[in-house]
Amino acid sequence: MGCVTYPHRCRGRGCDLIVTYKETTVNERKDAVSIELMGKSDGWISLGFSFDQHMGQDDVYTCIINRYFAIELIHSYNFGRKNYPYPLHGVSNFQGSYSDGYLSCRFTRLKTVPDRRKKHLHDLAREYYFLLPVGDRSRNGTMLKHSKRPMVSKFKAYVRFKTEIAAEVSHDPDDHDPHDNFRYQNTNHNSADAPVRMSMYIIYGSMLVVIWTSWSLSWQRGTL
Repeated sequence: MGCVTYPHRCRGRGCDLIVTYKETTVNERKDAVSIELMGKSDGWISLGFSFDQHMGQDDVYTCIINRYFAIELIHSYNFGRKNYPYPLHGVSNFQGSYSDGYLSCRFTRLKTVPDRRKKHLHDLAREYYFLLPVGDRSRNGTMLKHSKRPMVSKFKAYVRFKTEIAAEVSHDPDDHDPHDNFRYQNTNHNSADAPVRMSMYIIYGSMLVVIWTSWSLSWQRGTL
């Protein structure tokens, strides 16, 4: 299993950000990669497969808490400084969780997606830098721009290799400016054969207790 960590050599919840990846079998062939993305965030965290250490022409997977407190996995692509959502082709086995300020997503991605739109889906048999931005969300679940420079792996890696890579703060001079022309384009590129996003719902026990208690008291008082 390979990993990218920040800080370097951190483990589990001692990490601000960590990505693990390993080859896995789909259709009796090792033609996919299992990815887990974890980080400290109450909004969203992303993993971008990039040709360089800067935003632009990146294949991006975002784990976000939406307005219904569901964990969603969204696929998108960076065209320059703008990010556009696209269908989740070649993705399966999605799981998401959130607990005590720590957001996590796990999913499987085919290395090479058949009949893929080449400029939107990178071939994961190649080596890439790992971009790791983190950001907040609005009350309606819309992604807001990361307020700090994102993390980026120090060098490229192949997902088939068991390599531990350190992440560092991006040196892109545009990444620190919250007023630049970054924009998450919340358009819906629906596809007949692939969802735009995958979701998993979070159930907060304390919220259920409050709701049940309020209902019970109202019932006893005869107000229902």
